[in-house]
Formats: sequence, structure tokens, C-alpha cells
Amino acid sequence: MKLRTKQHTLTFKDQLPNDINDPEELIEKITRKVTINSKATNLNSVFLWVRLAEDILERYLYLEGKLILNLQYNLATVLFDMGNYDKSKFLIEKVIETYLKMDKVNNKKLSEYYRYYGKILQRLGECNIAKINIEKAINLDKNCYNNYSSLASILSDLGEFECAEKYHKKALEICINKKGKVHTATASMFYHYGYYYYSTGSMVLAKKYFNKAYHIFSKNNGKENLYTIRILGHIANILYVEKEYLKAFEMMKEAFSITSRILGNDNNETLICKSNCMKMLVKMKRYADVIDYLENPFVIVGKKELLLLISYDDKTMAAPEVIISKKGSSIMKIVKIMKSKNVPIIKNYVLVKRMIKDCFQYYYIPEKYWEDIAQILSKIINNGKFY
Repeated sequence: MKLRTKQHTLTFKDQLPNDINDPEELIEKITRKVTINSKATNLNSVFLWVRLAEDILERYLYLEGKLILNLQYNLATVLFDMGNYDKSKFLIEKVIETYLKMDKVNNKKLSEYYRYYGKILQRLGECNIAKINIEKAINLDKNCYNNYSSLASILSDLGEFECAEKYHKKALEICINKKGKVHTATASMFYHYGYYYYSTGSMVLAKKYFNKAYHIFSKNNGKENLYTIRILGHIANILYVEKEYLKAFEMMKEAFSITSRILGNDNNETLICKSNCMKMLVKMKRYADVIDYLENPFVIVGKKELLLLISYDDKTMAAPEVIISKKGSSIMKIVKIMKSKNVPIIKNYVLVKRMIKDCFQYYYIPEKYWEDIAQILSKIINNGKFY
């Protein structure tokens, strides 16, 4: 995978050369590299070029105009999909500032910029400011279904559910009139409508719209497209609520596998899929399989209680997390399974008796136990069990 200019041939791994005589050509070509194509089955081909695109922007800060604006906007949208909302916000603010200084302003294009700005602010929790920017977008382009869908999403976050449903319905109607019932844009509207019902607890309607969206996306874009697999993950979560744990797990396992390939193992979205897989396995009492989805698990066992914890990971976790909290005769069976998987077993009746009162499943352990757990982790590491 290479980027060819008149002077250089670069890969995404290369450092930016010092002797670039035609930065405009380089900027134009890297802009194409960081353009999200909704039909692409693997966004890794886009994400790989982000570092080089950021290096180019940093070097050519002095450049102005449409060329650099396009790179800033494309990069902002890619960073948004990667979950890097702070950088995305910085870039989209630059885009709007630059565009408003231009002699000719296209209302539809400016509307698009304001909409993306609103979406980013929503992800950052600034919903009231997000709403203002989406309303600006609507005033500039009153026939854009994406604008109404984005407004509906923000209204849901603000608890204005009746208004949210009204705008979701309007977005879907406009999109079907413009694109038809089987277009990927319509699938996006089905997805957002489904997510609205999911957030309000209407699981039957949520599944109905998610299934509509999934069918269109998987047919048009492929089953390994990031947007397709996100919908599959939501359907899996509904099946989990409906207690169809095996179906839910198989779907979530697929979502985890594909998301990790596209976004990477350390991406927050990937980690959520991984955690969901683990929870589904716990529900099915498939404890041996649970271990494959945990980082550095260990067990603290007492006389009649058992806690299974994930060790502290400074990259992804604020503290160790409780995965299983059990009392009764079944704990010896679980301990036996843990031993067969080479999971460290710590016997500490006093500590586990205290912790089981305060520690809840899928929550971080309270701060008052951090020192005790740190000592246990140190002991495990010294015995060569981790790393």
C-alpha cells in the first residue's frame, strides 16, 4: 500500500521526507487516502494513513484554502470513527473557521460541517452545544435526512424522547423518498431509529429496525464492514436481554473478531465487544471459555465465597474488575476449572469475606481494597504467573 507523488513513493510506515517540492500534490493524495468509503469492507486501509496525514497537517500549517480544508475535514471524520473525539473536534473547528472566510460558501457543505461538529460534541457529552450546531445545519439544509437524524439522537440524550422520535421518523421519510428503501443511507436511518428504540427500552421495535439495517448493510457493504458489524453487536445485545445467550454470544464473538481487525485490539469499541462476549459466557456458566476473554485473571477464594478479578491494566482499566462473585458449593467446581486454565488461585478467607460485601459483578473494586489487591498482584507476578 503506497502513496506515489512525482517526487516520492511513501508507505504509511514512512516518515515525512524533508525535501518536498510540491506539497499541494502530496496533500491532495493523502486526502484521498483518509477518505472513508462506506463500501470499504476494512477501514484499516484508511486508518493506517492517519499518522502521516497528521504529520502533513502539522508541517503545512501555513497553507490555507480548500486543499488543506479538505484534508482537515477528512481526517476529522476518520478520527471520529476511531473514537478520537478531541482531535476530531479541533480539526472540525478549524474547518468551519476556514470555510467561513472563503468568498463563496455552499450552504449544504457548511451544513455538513456543522452537523459533524454537533456529532462530535455529542460524543464528548456537550449535548446542548451540539444541539445548537445541528440546528444551524438544519437551517442551512432543511432537506437533509442526516441533519434530522443527528438532532433526534441528541434530543434522546437530552431526554426529549417524543421530539426525538418525531425527527427520526422525518429523517427516515426524507431518506426513503430520496434514496429508496434499500440504500445504505436508508439503512443508516433504520439503524439510528433502532438505536432510539433500544435506548428507550423498546426492544421489539429496536430489533425490527436493526434487522432492517443489517440486511441492507450486509448486502450492500459486506458482513465485515465496520458499520455492518456495529449493528450486529446491537442485535446481539438485544438477544442477550431476551435470554438467548448462545445466539447472542455467537453474534458478539463475530463482532469482536471483525472490530479488532478493523480498529485494533486496544480500541475502546473492541474492548466493549470483548467484555460483552465474556459476560455472555458467564451467563451460560462457560467459565473455561471466559478466561480467553480476560487479561491476567486471578481468583481470591475463601471458605464459601469466590471472587474472580481482572488484574489492573493501566492502558484500559482504572482498577481491577470483578467478573464472578459466587457463594456456595459451586465455587469448588469453578476453582477446579480455573486451575485447569492455570489461573492463579489466592486463598484469603478474611479478605474475600470483606470484599464480597462491597464488590459487585462487572464493576471496579472499591479503592479501599486497592492496596490488598496490589499485594496479591505483586505476589502473583513474583511467582511468574503473569507476563
